[in-house]
Amino acid sequence: MELIPTKELEQKEFDAFFDEKVPHFEEVDMKKYGYFLYKQGKPAAFFSLIPVDRYTYWLRSLIMKRNAPVLLPVTIIQTAEKLTQSYGATSLIIHSKTAVLEQLLTQLGYNLTDQVLEESLQASWWITRLEDVDKTDTYTQRLI
Repeated sequence: MELIPTKELEQKEFDAFFDEKVPHFEEVDMKKYGYFLYKQGKPAAFFSLIPVDRYTYWLRSLIMKRNAPVLLPVTIIQTAEKLTQSYGATSLIIHSKTAVLEQLLTQLGYNLTDQVLEESLQASWWITRLEDVDKTDTYTQRLI
């Protein structure tokens, strides 16, 4: 897998992944804080990692193409954890609206938190401390 920041991509590549259905008010943050995971030269997933404060980031968006590999959500979360660590932060927050994701977050060592970052999402909020995250890279990042 190859990790590419969205700010390195052309507008047409960004639009093609989302079928040109990105709300304009979200597009700015998605481009500024977003990443695509490419598999065999094609985008397989998108996620955005928004800074909350100096020590905390929020895995805001997580979008996968149909027929994505079953372990792709784990890869995305682990990649977000490593990026968050590389930014010098110590916590990652993820919101969930599904029982399946909540089970996965529990297995990955996340805990429920009272910290709600966006009331309108009506989700459960999960947090992990990153000191125990394995620092072995599971992706290749193309550098500027």
